[in-house]
Amino acid sequence: FDAVARLFLQKSEHAPLVMLIEDLHWIDEPSRELLETLVARLANAPVMVVTTQRPDERAAWRARAALTQIVLRPLSDDDARAIVRAVAESGRDELALYTGNDDNIVLDLLTPYRFRVGGREVERRIVGGLLGHWAVWTRRAVELLDACHAVARRGGGVPDDLLRLTIATDDADEVFWAIVHSHVRSPAYPSPTDVGLAFYPEALYMLVSLAAHEPSLGAFRIVDGEIHRVELLVGEPG
Repeated sequence: FDAVARLFLQKSEHAPLVMLIEDLHWIDEPSRELLETLVARLANAPVMVVTTQRPDERAAWRARAALTQIVLRPLSDDDARAIVRAVAESGRDELALYTGNDDNIVLDLLTPYRFRVGGREVERRIVGGLLGHWAVWTRRAVELLDACHAVARRGGGVPDDLLRLTIATDDADEVFWAIVHSHVRSPAYPSPTDVGLAFYPEALYMLVSLAAHEPSLGAFRIVDGEIHRVELLVGEPG
């Protein structure tokens, strides 16, 4: 840890540094210890540490750092359009737009956004999605993405079969049986964030906790904000 801290200190002597850490709520214990060491050692150096995390995450080093917390609310339709407009006006074709709209990804992929920039019309499209859906039905997701891109390249109307996929798990012949994720430093029990993101009442939510020496597993159904524990029976198939 000291070697890493020295490296950052040396670099910061030549120019200010920004260290970006995403999804701090999933950080493992060694990485957490490294981050705490860096925050302590770099307190007087021209180094900015920017992290993203869920609202229920409480980092231990917060009390020891000059901290500014920015709470991000969900984007409205106007906010999303303003972001796309800013990308269009930047003139940078290498910037790609991705959606996190879990229920209407197909419409997002098929919708052209057109703006007047410098006296000409500029079109930008969302090119992909960062969604749990796509990790569950990977092959079908790739096929769907390719179909949407083909329609975007061709232009014109949108085929009816793609419009029928706007809310898509049943149409893709797949259903969610279980949704699994881990808690690194908290018990295998749904957090307030988990409850807020529980959009599938028919699904089983399986949580793995890595907080103790041995991992633990909990299973739940989350319906209308209420948590219902489910007993798991483990045995041989058949």
